[in-house]
Amino acid sequence: MYGNVAYGNGTISWADIPSGFSYKTVNNYDPGGLEGLYKMARGFINMIQPDPFPYGKSLLNLHLHQQHILYLVINASMGFGICFGIGLLFIIIFPICGCCFCCCRCCGNCRPDMKEVT
Repeated sequence: MYGNVAYGNGTISWADIPSGFSYKTVNNYDPGGLEGLYKMARGFINMIQPDPFPYGKSLLNLHLHQQHILYLVINASMGFGICFGIGLLFIIIFPICGCCFCCCRCCGNCRPDMKEVT
C-alpha cells in the first residue's frame, strides 16, 4: 500500500516508500527567461514587507498588551495596505478619466478646430 492512513484522532500514518525507484530530492529549478521577473517580484515583496509577519509567540504571548500586538500587525502589513490602496485608487480613477475623455471626444469639445491654417 503506497497511500496513507488517517486516524480519527487527527494523526496520519504514512506508508513506507517503495523500493526499486530512484528519487530526486534536490531542487534544481531553472527559471530560464523569467528569472528577471522573479527577482523583480521578490524585490517588490521584500521592499513592501521587509520584516516577517509576527506569527507565533509574539501574537500568542499573553503578557503583551493588545495595543502592542495591534501595532506589530499594522507595522508588518503596512506596505501591503498602501499598495492595496493605490491599486484601488487606480481601479476607480482610470475608468472615470477614460469616461470623461470619451465623453469629451464624442461631444466635440476636445478636438482642435478643423480649419486649415494658411
